[in-house]
Amino acid sequence: VYHTPAFLGQKGEIPTYGSIYGAKSGMKNLGPGEMVYLEVDEGFAAECGDVFSIFRRRPGKVRHPDSWFRKYGYLHEVVADVRVVPVGEGLTTAVIRRSYQHVKRGDEFGDYIPVSAELPVSVPNGELDAVILARMGSERSILAGSGETIFIDRGRADGLQVGDAFFVVHHSDDYRELH
Repeated sequence: VYHTPAFLGQKGEIPTYGSIYGAKSGMKNLGPGEMVYLEVDEGFAAECGDVFSIFRRRPGKVRHPDSWFRKYGYLHEVVADVRVVPVGEGLTTAVIRRSYQHVKRGDEFGDYIPVSAELPVSVPNGELDAVILARMGSERSILAGSGETIFIDRGRADGLQVGDAFFVVHHSDDYRELH
């Protein structure tokens, strides 16, 4: 089972329906079980039982480290999912079901985006040179452990398929100028 609470997308490409306006508690960082109030965009109506993903866009486009002009869009982190509940008139109220990071007022919400998938994984076969563009949990492209979510500069056009596995080989020391 793989957990990937992030995706790459262009600005305006990801439909949003509003943002987190406030919370019942006075907590700054919100998590599972917290009741939140949604500020819904004009023309959109959320209904009781609807499930949405809450996400935030990291500033700055993801760029190729070897070619500053090659842009891959923005890294959007899925921070939680919420379910709309019936509470009262006026505000749309929801409860945070699961969170992958803390939720903040101002975070946007949109269609539910599944972040877990059970995939058959193949044994690495052959060679493919790729560059790590971004990773979850840090804006630096340094891997800290196995099972992390990374984004590389390769895809279907390069013959990749869902479930392909890779060995990551890193030939440098970030504390010394070794390449």
